[in-house]
Amino acid sequence: MKRVFALLLALIMIISLVACGGKNQGAPTGNEAQHTKDKNWPSDVVIASGTTGGTSYYIGATQAQILTEAIDGVSFVTEATNAAITQNGPLVQNDPAIMGHFVIPALVQAREGTYPGLDMELDKVYLIQVGNSTRPQFITLKENNIKDFSDLKGKRIGVPPITTVVYTATIQILAAYGYKESDFASLTPMAFNDQGDALKDGSIDVAVVAGGFPQAVASDLNSSRDIVMLSISDEVMAKIIAETPSYKAEIVPAGTYSDVDYEVQVVAIPQGIGCNIDMDEDLVYEITKVLNESTDKLASMHAEGREWNLENTLAVYKAGVVPFHPGAARYYDEIIASGK
Repeated sequence: MKRVFALLLALIMIISLVACGGKNQGAPTGNEAQHTKDKNWPSDVVIASGTTGGTSYYIGATQAQILTEAIDGVSFVTEATNAAITQNGPLVQNDPAIMGHFVIPALVQAREGTYPGLDMELDKVYLIQVGNSTRPQFITLKENNIKDFSDLKGKRIGVPPITTVVYTATIQILAAYGYKESDFASLTPMAFNDQGDALKDGSIDVAVVAGGFPQAVASDLNSSRDIVMLSISDEVMAKIIAETPSYKAEIVPAGTYSDVDYEVQVVAIPQGIGCNIDMDEDLVYEITKVLNESTDKLASMHAEGREWNLENTLAVYKAGVVPFHPGAARYYDEIIASGK
């Protein structure tokens, strides 16, 4: 009887060991599968956006809210920065749990190690999505009798601060018209508000301000003085975009400023959101999918949100001017393959 009991006990132990071994060797299921999927996902992700109260900050805050609600187990928050590639770039370069907003041409230069004031290559920073743009706008007063870019020789021009992408774009536009610095009485880097004041008091003849449209300084000038905006010709615009493919042409609609009853063609400089190449590919895929399918929600929170869309992103993606994270690229390749 004891022998039978011992044999029975041994048999039960063998069956238990086999059962346990079979479970360990099989694929995880339920919560274990979820844990395996998420093991490389950070619990918290920061979006380095822009200055408090600025467009990038509001966009970043809304993106964080949308992503937190849509992606289980990851909390997204926005961090205010100076919005420059020199701050957001190194943050993302050094931390896979940080995403950041960048102006696309600046990111291209920074990845090559040629961006002014940045002593490192941002070789680990990859794009996820492309969004709203900033547009340099050349503005003068009617009394200055400047109607076209051909009238700028010998004039005093206020330009955006040096090391900004808007300054770079301004110089490119002038160069595309055949100008060099010695052709002007002065090229003075100034903050946008200071340019508006200088134009009013006659210290400069032309101001170059940037942003969306209507732009705040331009609107202020338009409210008190008769203004003129200079439109870039199709021929020159083609030359500029050939030099910098991440730029695009946009039209400021007639009547945007009450004095300007004609369409004005301007350069649009797109910005986007990116991350470190070491961020988990599946997580980036989910982020990309959520952001591209939430344009309406983003637009309801901020007018510029409507520009964070598939059309704007695919234009940059297909141009190949800057690499996208593999997780984002997988999503866009699927969209392109589907013919949407």
